[in-house]
Amino acid sequence: MNPEKDVTFLQIGGSSSRYTALESGSIQAAMLVPPFNNFAKKRGFNQLMSFNDIMSIPLGGLSVHTQKMKEKPDEIVKMIKAVLKATDYIRNRKTEIMSFVEAKWGIKEGDVRESIYRDMVGLFSRDGIASDETMKNVIQLVRETRKSKDDKTLADIVDWSFAKKAQAELKIR
Repeated sequence: MNPEKDVTFLQIGGSSSRYTALESGSIQAAMLVPPFNNFAKKRGFNQLMSFNDIMSIPLGGLSVHTQKMKEKPDEIVKMIKAVLKATDYIRNRKTEIMSFVEAKWGIKEGDVRESIYRDMVGLFSRDGIASDETMKNVIQLVRETRKSKDDKTLADIVDWSFAKKAQAELKIR
């Protein structure tokens, strides 16, 4: 296949919208993140590849305006602490999470629930900080997508001081 000629790219929305479009037959392929990639597998779709096989990027994060950083730094630290606590909860309460996935999402198959759990655990950093390589990949993707030639460095874009403060307050090493 030639992606320039044989593929039509559509902007549909988030993973839930892309999954719904895939399941309904409106589209033939979609980029899905957990747990939707597992829902698709359960429905008989094949996963052709994982984006992380190509390039490591974070699937989420906390972005704030520089003004917010100046005006309400404690609020940012509290948010990061909440995310770190939730991540820790997911990692340390596997049985409860597996039961939740079964009860709330209706996933009865243990192997599918296990795959969803493995994906969830793999999504989140234990300490709220992504590697420099991962963040450089994000910068490169943005440059390519926007056809930008700016010379911003990692230090211009990333400030881990809030995550480090949250770690210290939670006594995470």
